[in-house]
Parts: sequence; structure tokens; C-alpha cells
Amino acid sequence: MSYKHDEGFEEKAKYKEALNYMLGLYSGVQTAHLKHILRIFDPELVDRIINSRKECIRTLEYTSENTTYFTKGKSYQSRTFNGSTYEIIDDNGEIALIGCSYFDWIEK
Repeated sequence: MSYKHDEGFEEKAKYKEALNYMLGLYSGVQTAHLKHILRIFDPELVDRIINSRKECIRTLEYTSENTTYFTKGKSYQSRTFNGSTYEIIDDNGEIALIGCSYFDWIEK
């Protein structure tokens, strides 16, 4: 399954798909199990898709409920992305790491 946020982060999307598949089959599976298996095939793969952030400038609309950090319906500009979380300047002017599921990507 592909999501709009996955564009440019296809390896991470495949990792998430494999992890969700394993979680559906085996309730006791942990992310460490999948990471171990992936390192057998490609030792650098886990670092490349899990532990790295890339510059990623996107206009994002916050879709969740208002918080002290984000306002529903407000647009924010991301700075980096790792396939799961964006780095964004929040309403308080602080750098925040927040999951992509809280945003819609507004393409211009």
C-alpha cells in the first residue's frame, strides 16, 4: 500500500509494509526482528531507511485537533522527512518531529 507521503521514500514504505504484514501474522514480533532479517540481506539498508533524514521541503496542512504546538487547518512547511516523521517549526517557533499521519501534503 502506498501513501502520498511515501513519494521519494519508497524503501521506507516497503519496510513499513513488511513490518505491518509481520505484525498481522505474529503478535509477538518486534521491529528489531525485521531489522535483523533485513541486515542479513543488506547490512546498510536499515541505516539507510530507518536512521536517516533527508531534506524535504513540503507544504503540509495539519489535520488533527488543535494542540499547544499545532493548529488544525494551518499550513506548515517541513524541513526534513525520514519516511515517517517530518521536522517542522511548530506554533511556538520550536523544531518538532511529528508523524506524517497528522498532515495532508498540499502540492502546489
